[in-house]
Amino acid sequence: MVETIKSVRASFLAGLGARLERLDALMDRSEEAPGEVLPRIEEEAHRIRGLAASIDYDDLGRLASDAEDALRSHSAARPGQRLGEDARRHVEDFLDEMDRILTARG
Repeated sequence: MVETIKSVRASFLAGLGARLERLDALMDRSEEAPGEVLPRIEEEAHRIRGLAASIDYDDLGRLASDAEDALRSHSAARPGQRLGEDARRHVEDFLDEMDRILTARG
C-alpha cells in the first residue's frame, strides 16, 4: 500500500505543473468568461481536494477545499458574474500552494 501511495504521489507531482498552468490560464480568463471558466476551476479544486489529503498534502487539500467552497458559494450567489475579492483570494491561495510545492520539489 505504501508503494501505491508513493506511485500516486509521484504521478500527482508529475502533472502538477501542467495543472497549475491550466488553472492560471483559466484565472486569466475568469474576468471575461466567468460562467464558463469558474465551474472548471471549481471542478479541478474538487479533484485536487480529494487526492491531496490521501497523499500527505494536507495544506493543499485544505486550500483546494477553501477554493472549491468559495467558488461554489460565489456561483450560487452570483451565477455568471465575475469572481468577488474573497473568492479570488481563496483561489489564489490554492494556486500559490501548488506553486510552493513545485518550487520545493525543485
